[in-house]
Amino acid sequence: LSKEETVQFQNRFPLFREKFHTAKNIVIPLELQDLSEDNHEILFGGRFVPKKNIPSLITAFSFIAKCFSNARLIMAGSGPLEKELRKRAAEYNLSEQVIWEGWVDRTRLRYLTQRCRVVVFTSTDSEGMPMMLLEALNSSSIIVTTSVRWTRSYPIQDLGVIEVDGY
Repeated sequence: LSKEETVQFQNRFPLFREKFHTAKNIVIPLELQDLSEDNHEILFGGRFVPKKNIPSLITAFSFIAKCFSNARLIMAGSGPLEKELRKRAAEYNLSEQVIWEGWVDRTRLRYLTQRCRVVVFTSTDSEGMPMMLLEALNSSSIIVTTSVRWTRSYPIQDLGVIEVDGY
């Protein structure tokens, strides 16, 4: 929780004041890479669960793939929707353009975040402080995100982040 959220929760639930703390999320700075203009890699990193709205991402990527034959959607994660998502990608004939990384550790995720031209965050449900966005802010990637509590609370648009309404 942020300092403000911690105080809000402590005031709302006085019997449990000691249970609410401010937590620091540490993002280690990396050397920014100069991404080439022909890099059309898009990264999604997270659990494959309904609140992440991944089916819509695959549908949207199908339109990108029609325009850019060398576009790749890198899916770093795993979860209960994986089988359904793979099926959807196949239905759009994206089997060669969607790369399924599976669950990756933080080192690999940071590498992918640095390598990809675009990082997407597609949640339409409540999100606290998405570590994926924090890692992406530490890269030279373009960030496209849905509007979640964290993006509405901090002026990330000033950092070149593209925020879109959930779909």
